[in-house]
Amino acid sequence: MANPDTTLTIYFCGSGNNLTAYKAHKHAVPQLCKVARNRHIGYDGPGGHNTNTLVYEMNGNGTFYRDDKGNKVHTGPDKDVEVDSNVGSQASGKGANMMIKKSFEWLWYHCGSPAALLKKPVKTINLCGFSRGSVNAVVAAYFIDAVLKPRIPTLTVNMFVFDPVKGSGGANEYNQTYHFDAGFKKYSFGVDIHKLPPVVQDFKATVAANMAGTTAGVISKDWGFQSTLPTQNKTPNYEVVVMPGGHNSGTKYNLENKGSNMGRIGISMAQEFLSDHGSQFSANYVMSTRQTVEAYAIARNPGKGVKAKDDFAFFDKKGHVKTSKRRAEVAGRYNDWLDHGFFVNNQHAKALKKVLPDLEHRLRMGQVIGPNDFTATHKFAYPETYDALVATGYLSE
Repeated sequence: MANPDTTLTIYFCGSGNNLTAYKAHKHAVPQLCKVARNRHIGYDGPGGHNTNTLVYEMNGNGTFYRDDKGNKVHTGPDKDVEVDSNVGSQASGKGANMMIKKSFEWLWYHCGSPAALLKKPVKTINLCGFSRGSVNAVVAAYFIDAVLKPRIPTLTVNMFVFDPVKGSGGANEYNQTYHFDAGFKKYSFGVDIHKLPPVVQDFKATVAANMAGTTAGVISKDWGFQSTLPTQNKTPNYEVVVMPGGHNSGTKYNLENKGSNMGRIGISMAQEFLSDHGSQFSANYVMSTRQTVEAYAIARNPGKGVKAKDDFAFFDKKGHVKTSKRRAEVAGRYNDWLDHGFFVNNQHAKALKKVLPDLEHRLRMGQVIGPNDFTATHKFAYPETYDALVATGYLSE
């Protein structure tokens, strides 16, 4: 595990999300940033603030917000600020490049500059993002690879992202080449948002399995939310978890307002990943394996999973994920159980194998499940799993 004292975590919000309105948006990234303890910095998403420049920073000298000129706006981690949301910027991605370049400047000043290197160096940088914020995290990793890594050879980068998307129909501001002026040296480096740079050691992502339907009854969500999942490239540890539902389903959850069932699983995965790499938090969202199994059972149960707002299970009558472009192009590549009648995804199968190995084996092999395979004791400990097994026809009452 990385040393928390030398770990920096950077949070990039998705379009329309901002760090100060974490209670209203109920998204995992601003919520995790809000409860972060050790060194971290966060950035609003495009359209999340009327200037797209609000930064939330904790660097050992207290917690505060900065405006686009670097001035402190106010102090205190729990004080909310009313900010305007720019719908046009949300759709077009306007402001994404500005936030990216601000992250370059901050990373240089606090991590890579001669003055920063004289202090306790950062040895681990964790990146976390949602939607366009996920793509921002990939671009930031390229800056770290080109500019910081040569100056800090022991530096490692890890990344957890929620459903990376570059923009509606491909609309975005992302460049293929970026330039950075460090004063004594000018850097130019290429960026391919579809591929991870070599500096990333551990990568984990959630991907929405189904984007069927339209926005406002007009724009196809398959078109408006094209997946921009970066490929593995040279990253040694690479994992993709395919989540049932739409773009927001796997990220909407917080302790105050709850949220979607898939969002509960998503924020649990993100916090566990970041914690394993040195990030620290004042609140715990990580679920036990039993809780994870039960949460997936709720999503699988046709009588329960589609009732919770933003769960959007999208299973057809046969238990298969409904047809969509996302299903064909992305979900099918990373979910061995996409057409299984009970397992939601690989994580669901692995979690079930850990706590109920005999049941997992029978489900995997397509065998009949009888009362001796799922006893009254199992039913007491796993009531949601029992209900889902009955609802999907795998177990007769």
